[in-house]
Amino acid sequence: MKLEQLYRKNIKLWPEEINISDGYPTSNNGYYFPTLSNIYHNIEDNFNSKTENWTLIFNWAFFQAVHAESKILILNGEKILEPKKVKKENIDNLIKRNLKNKDWEKERKSYIGL
Repeated sequence: MKLEQLYRKNIKLWPEEINISDGYPTSNNGYYFPTLSNIYHNIEDNFNSKTENWTLIFNWAFFQAVHAESKILILNGEKILEPKKVKKENIDNLIKRNLKNKDWEKERKSYIGL
């Protein structure tokens, strides 16, 4: 599976803009963004994670990428995240990292990143 195919299919599931002003610090230098988390969980609830592995893989990595970007933005006083502005290299790196899990061996062998 190619990153570009995954991106084109799944980016449509995400809104053009996400208000991250509800984000707040948590322990260990983390941040929690309730609106962003709700969007991700709504996306996750609308596909079959048992049969749509690539949707699961992409959207988990994409959530990780937008979450990291949201933390940077909020620390710089920004309140809006535009998911399409997240670098594909970041998504690609997260997909590759997540595919290292032994449960994803088949998918790891067929993934074609950037």
